[in-house]
Amino acid sequence: MDGILALDNRTAEKKILPHLNFYALPVKSKELEEKIKALEDSLDPPAGREWQIIGEILRLSNQDTSLAEVFHLLDNIPTALLWHGAATAVKHELVTLKPVALQSV
Repeated sequence: MDGILALDNRTAEKKILPHLNFYALPVKSKELEEKIKALEDSLDPPAGREWQIIGEILRLSNQDTSLAEVFHLLDNIPTALLWHGAATAVKHELVTLKPVALQSV
């Protein structure tokens, strides 16, 4: 049963975040505070560990570090939890996504 639920969660997360070739850019400070407050007050707010993961993703995300690189830096956290945290950040607009441009050689 847990496996089926995990697969359903992953399918939903893939619709929000189809791959990791994005830069996740945290929204501006004041707006971020408002969005975090709204998420805290929602019907299904993240639990303690989820908040820690979202916080780490926000801390490491910038215009020079792709989500794939962020996941690599957080390799001590299970991948499924990273996907969930990243999808939550995108879904609740804590970050905006910018595609990673392909480099020509």
